[in-house]
Amino acid sequence: MTRINNYNELVAERIRIEGEIKRSKAAIAEGIHEIKVKFEPFLYLLPVLSVFKSKPSILKVVATLALNTLASKNLLSKSTWLTRFIIPIVKKII
Repeated sequence: MTRINNYNELVAERIRIEGEIKRSKAAIAEGIHEIKVKFEPFLYLLPVLSVFKSKPSILKVVATLALNTLASKNLLSKSTWLTRFIIPIVKKII
């Protein structure tokens, strides 16, 4: 990097840096556009995935069964105190 000695050099450096910023913003915008184009087919899956948001979803049932199994005294007896504290809280939330 060169040393700036006067006002004219400062203005020239500012213009150069602003140009670099514009080019960088354009490159980022282009990258975001490419990502949007690549992920567009996955947007069609959103209505299918919304099935899991309903109350009696399969995911919730499986999570409840897994937590009930983990919360049994046989499995929690060998766990740490932190796990014994967290599992019932998570169980009540779900």
